[in-house]
Amino acid sequence: MSTARKRSKCAISCCSTWPAYRPFLERSTQQIGRLEWLSTNLLDLSRIDELFQEEQWGVDAEAAERTQA
Repeated sequence: MSTARKRSKCAISCCSTWPAYRPFLERSTQQIGRLEWLSTNLLDLSRIDELFQEEQWGVDAEAAERTQA
């Protein structure tokens, strides 16, 4: 089994333990392609959390200003 395949299996099984994140992750992977998404975001859990928070509660205007600065 290739390293990429092992990594993607691990990511999916780890994410399945986060019930609240699972629907978000499934939608994300369907929208931009599972392998491409996993390869760019696999180890970036903070970005996954940030995207999830934005989807759940909207973008925080203050945080958006800090990001742009």
